[in-house]
Amino acid sequence: REIGSPAEGVCWVHVGDRGEDIFGVYDEAQRQGVAWLIRLSKDRRVRTPEGSDLLFSYARRLPRVAGRHVTVRRKGGKGPEEVHLSLAAGRITLLPPRFEPAYRDCAPLPCWVVRAWEENPPAGVEPLEWLLCTSLPCGTTQEVLFVAGGYSFRWMIEEFHKCEKTGCQVEMRRLEHVDRLEPLIGLLSVLAVWLLQLKFAAR
Repeated sequence: REIGSPAEGVCWVHVGDRGEDIFGVYDEAQRQGVAWLIRLSKDRRVRTPEGSDLLFSYARRLPRVAGRHVTVRRKGGKGPEEVHLSLAAGRITLLPPRFEPAYRDCAPLPCWVVRAWEENPPAGVEPLEWLLCTSLPCGTTQEVLFVAGGYSFRWMIEEFHKCEKTGCQVEMRRLEHVDRLEPLIGLLSVLAVWLLQLKFAAR
């Protein structure tokens, strides 16, 4: 709310992990005119073109429409590896949760679910799967690829913040006033980009 809405002709996309899979986040983003791209954690009941369904079951029945390669680090893995993900997308309508008074009277939200999954993982390895909820259009192959690519940037964003917090120790500065914090964070953000570049160059 404090950030407000984007300028006319501009699209902002709010990208979030499973901790942000909250109906109120989707509802507020729509009120502010901001698109969202958030990884799902809750298997809600939703409306689909075929009728009412459970979200995860519906997403896993969707047909493959595209594929893309991504570089990932598996938990317990030895290093980054290239994997091939299949992609599927379908229309859904999120329904306000009946048991949460703050959202009970909100309007249903039409959006898309996108599934990205590893069809042929290496032996003994748990296959990768992302289930994403987005307000971005996913009616074409290119749009689905755009959404999957957009979510893959989340790791880069997290690495950047790690460089700010750990590498530059921005939280250790103990400044309390905005007029002092803003120039410091601005300067350390540039340094964090350099640290990130060095990290990837070293890899």
